Amino acid sequence: MIPLFLLGEVHTEYRQSAVEIDVECEACGHRYWYEAERSAESQGFSPLYLDGAGARRRAREDVERKLKRAFQNAVEVVPCPECGHYQAEMLPFVRKTYYWFFVPVAVVCFLAAGVVFVAGVVSDEHALSGEIPAWSTVPAATLPLLGLLLLGTRWGLTLASDPNAEPREARIELGKKRANKRKHR
Repeated sequence: MIPLFLLGEVHTEYRQSAVEIDVECEACGHRYWYEAERSAESQGFSPLYLDGAGARRRAREDVERKLKRAFQNAVEVVPCPECGHYQAEMLPFVRKTYYWFFVPVAVVCFLAAGVVFVAGVVSDEHALSGEIPAWSTVPAATLPLLGLLLLGTRWGLTLASDPNAEPREARIELGKKRANKRKHR
């Protein structure tokens, strides 16, 4: 493989930016705003070192395009600082944090099933006969089912959860920490 620096030059552009997001609370009508930050990185390549300025320009344009796309649907979890209500567009992001520990446990179930099955297939006593021992097939069949059950349970519990039913005072406090105050325009 030929090192990239012999074929040309790579220009990297990194940019971090923030926008103000205005919100009118669905529950109480209070207007507040918060700041959403995003970052992007891109690279431009100058073949044979012939177009350094063009590579920098392409990297800069690509970073701008990535930031614009990132800000199009930017939503942060900032409840209303007056009543503590999470707005509808924030709910999926709040719920994503619920029952997160079910996912790694399900992954372990899937991996363990594969390991047990392979161990049964390659075990010395059954390798020549072509049989798969029962001590291997039962866990190999039930562990993935347990993993699917965990993922389904997480999905159901998450959908049934209402972040706005959590203690109101804690949500108001979070809103006051994350929201910025401004007079009505």
